[in-house]
Amino acid sequence: MNDKIVAFFGAGSIAEKTFRTGNYKPIIIFDNNSDLYGTTNMGIDIKSPDEIDKYIDLIDHIVITTTSFTEVEKQLKSLGVSENKVNISPVLKSLMYVGRLESFSGSYLFTSGLPSFSNDLSGGGLYLLKIDGKSYKFDKIYSGNCHGFVFDDASQCYFLTDNNRGIVVLNKKLEEQYVIKTEPGLRPHGISFLDDDMFALGCSFDDSVLIINKKDGAVLSRIGLSNQKLKYKSPQHHLNDVWCDSGTVYASMFSVSGNWKRGAFDGGVVMFNADLTTDSIGEFEVVLDHLQMPHNFQIHADNHYLCNSLDGQVLGSNREVIFQSNGFVRGVYATNTTLIVGESRNRNFANINSKISNPCIDSYLSIIDRESGAYRSIQIPPDVSEVHSILPLYYD
Repeated sequence: MNDKIVAFFGAGSIAEKTFRTGNYKPIIIFDNNSDLYGTTNMGIDIKSPDEIDKYIDLIDHIVITTTSFTEVEKQLKSLGVSENKVNISPVLKSLMYVGRLESFSGSYLFTSGLPSFSNDLSGGGLYLLKIDGKSYKFDKIYSGNCHGFVFDDASQCYFLTDNNRGIVVLNKKLEEQYVIKTEPGLRPHGISFLDDDMFALGCSFDDSVLIINKKDGAVLSRIGLSNQKLKYKSPQHHLNDVWCDSGTVYASMFSVSGNWKRGAFDGGVVMFNADLTTDSIGEFEVVLDHLQMPHNFQIHADNHYLCNSLDGQVLGSNREVIFQSNGFVRGVYATNTTLIVGESRNRNFANINSKISNPCIDSYLSIIDRESGAYRSIQIPPDVSEVHSILPLYYD
């Protein structure tokens, strides 16, 4: 920025450290301390912010050099300074990320797949977390044993899987509209829309994905993983979440070979090759393997995300680790700037080897700043020990 005309906002040690980086040569320093007006810092005149308008057309950038950068950003905006003219000193970079996380606000819905016996903050169901900076609040929206959760753009409704009732449809105000009943014993888990008329439903207790008509709930086809269920009289793959993209269905599972109950945790994500309108068995391609209890595979803007749950990781494209924790990571919502990640009580750390040295048994929702990798965590009420799916609240 040596070729730009720069002003500092904030006199003192941070201004001096910023100057010593050699990247900035300010022509003036603004400060809110009236005792400094008429004095200099590093031989540079200190002026009142009230005089910014005299210099604004001359200055290319105002570099904030005070720890009160959040307040100064607001002050400069109120004084009519364009945001693209304002920078924060690199000396304050860590504090900037801390401030960004501490001031983060948003409302997020998440599911919990536990038995539920009440409408208080316990057991399974659909929960709402409202974050307003350092303050936050949990509310229980729906009570039930819930896993999958998706928003349907066509109907502007949420579709929520309930192990006992089927698929519960909620409007944007989270009011129940109707229920699509499913066959008993399927344990509906992941759900994702193929198009405006059909959705895919991952069925953990059936080792299958069902393609279902949204309007009448009719099952159009069953896409089975293998005949292992027939052989052993119980599900063997632990298929959980599904994702549809460009007419293709993806599914995550604990064991691609169908042997997780015999200790083979060959977890992976598969892509189904079959005609989705007809029944099939075993017609899939493995797209990701060597995973430990994976969940929540999803694709956004040609980037994929996946929870490698037992190893406490969120993986991005090319298996890049974009988040690492000590918990059982399950549930992720991704934007260009932020990840919202769920962590559930780890019930398996003593029985199955993982990469985690010090397993955490608490449940959290974490907010990850993607630029820095820094994050903050909000502990979930202790009687809500599982997180499965996370979505933003689209109507508040």
